Amino acid sequence: MMEDGAFDDLSPNTIFDFTNSIMKKDIQTLGRIYNEIDNIDINDFGLLTVLHNNFLNVINIQLGINSSPASLNMQVGQYNAIKRNCGNYSAESLVKILQFLTSIDSRVKKGELPPAIMRDYMILNILAS
Repeated sequence: MMEDGAFDDLSPNTIFDFTNSIMKKDIQTLGRIYNEIDNIDINDFGLLTVLHNNFLNVINIQLGINSSPASLNMQVGQYNAIKRNCGNYSAESLVKILQFLTSIDSRVKKGELPPAIMRDYMILNILAS
């Protein structure tokens, strides 16, 4: 039997709420979720993977010629969810962000980027784009 309040420290937000707020440059939502970050199941490398995949998908949709769920091998719901994140970044910014995200894993492994600051470093660099 569960005790009352056993899950009071959990947040209703998910990694997808967090990444969507970054992709939409929704600073208010991002700040609210960031304040709860310790109560959300977000691993920094998982965050990196989701951001990388999301930006790659936005590039494919936003910059693709006649992109469609079928042409990108996506479900319609997934395509529509990603499409809502399009238009917040220029084509040049999207490419720079994807290159930046691609470099993070190797930079951490080489000791050039301390894992302790990885999350903040990603967020600040993306929002500055």
